[in-house]
Amino acid sequence: MPRFLHLADIHLGFDRYDSPQRTQDFFRAFYDAIETYAIGGKVDFVLLAGDIFEHRQIKPAVLNQAQTCLKVLNDAGIPVLAIEGNHDNRPFGSNTSWLRYLAEGGFMILLEPDTSHQGEVIYQPWNEEEKRGGYIDLDCGVRVLGSY
Repeated sequence: MPRFLHLADIHLGFDRYDSPQRTQDFFRAFYDAIETYAIGGKVDFVLLAGDIFEHRQIKPAVLNQAQTCLKVLNDAGIPVLAIEGNHDNRPFGSNTSWLRYLAEGGFMILLEPDTSHQGEVIYQPWNEEEKRGGYIDLDCGVRVLGSY
């Protein structure tokens, strides 16, 4: 039976309470979950179900935290599937989101339906070359459909 780790509401870059330490706590918690439950648990894939970031506009250090964590999974050969949460949507006035950036960089598979057909939602299979798709069939025999 396939094994996976489901994470949501990671909120990297959390910066309330005027405490830089609190921001580091969110990074450490994410990294620890990856090391302990994904790597240690020998999962077949990781599913990130939205709100990887606290803000739509992120600082370079926060992007680095995400890349550091995702690289651990990539190096272990564990696919990372993601869907956008309301905190992850592209910033106003921008054509892309940070999750799209990470997907195009090979850090994750961002699953999102195609909505360009007169409001109709279409789920296309993941295309590795284009780094786009609404669902993916994994080697472990699981189909994952992404939506938001």
